[in-house]
Amino acid sequence: MLEQFDILCFDIQDVGARFYTYLYALSFAMEECAGAGKAVVVLDRINPLGGELIQGTVLDPAFASYVGMYPLPTRYGLTIGEYARWAKNYLGLDGLELAVAPLSGWKRSMRPEETGLPWAAPSPNCATFHCARAYVGTCVFEGTNLSEGRGTTLPFEYIGAPWLDGEELARRMREKETPGIRFRPVWFTPTFSKHAGTLCSGVQMHIPEPETADPVLGALTLLDAVREMHPDRFEWVKWTTERYTIDGLLGTDRYRRGTLDAKRFLESFREQREAFRREREPFLMYE
Repeated sequence: MLEQFDILCFDIQDVGARFYTYLYALSFAMEECAGAGKAVVVLDRINPLGGELIQGTVLDPAFASYVGMYPLPTRYGLTIGEYARWAKNYLGLDGLELAVAPLSGWKRSMRPEETGLPWAAPSPNCATFHCARAYVGTCVFEGTNLSEGRGTTLPFEYIGAPWLDGEELARRMREKETPGIRFRPVWFTPTFSKHAGTLCSGVQMHIPEPETADPVLGALTLLDAVREMHPDRFEWVKWTTERYTIDGLLGTDRYRRGTLDAKRFLESFREQREAFRREREPFLMYE
């Protein structure tokens, strides 16, 4: 394929989460183009999660996979073009000819609804802005035996299982600190994926205040509550016989193996998140 073009043009909408694989489709292509002497042009797209908040864990390279290759925060606050500039530097691709066609009129503080742009679903299970906001947190449920809402009309907003008490879970979540996030009890039947064809009880994550909400904290606090309520039914799932899915998504095994609750666990990454905030500064394109 590399012999058939001079310039690779990348024009794909990202969702702003470290485990969304379009990031690595781009950086892997950049590596190949650098080796073959081909230029890369990235047509920049908005980050639907905005460009200010940096949240979640920072990946330990020992847990690198296609859902997290580099030491980025879960919510990293870069556009796809800014990410390309950062990745070029991180990967040492000095010889790569990279250009980013910039956005016009975007500000880092903008909600996606404020841009006036339509949302064309980048993948079947990310059909709305609301889904993208929840996904950066609730994707961790892919590492469990709970449904993350795949097979419903609200994937990553619905979380549940046939054995879960959604009413009690919602009550417990009302007592916990999850600023900007609300949970309500729901019942749903996935048409595919986990628990397909089986009625599940659970909760729906609402994010009415996205400027202040931390969906990663909200999702892990929810996961804490599920584990407390149903220790006999809850299970971690694995990619392989040796690798747990949750470790790849979080970029560490410290949550699965540790005893810290969600708040203290995420607090332990504060210095790494702030270090990344400083590291990304030279690659930012928008005020």
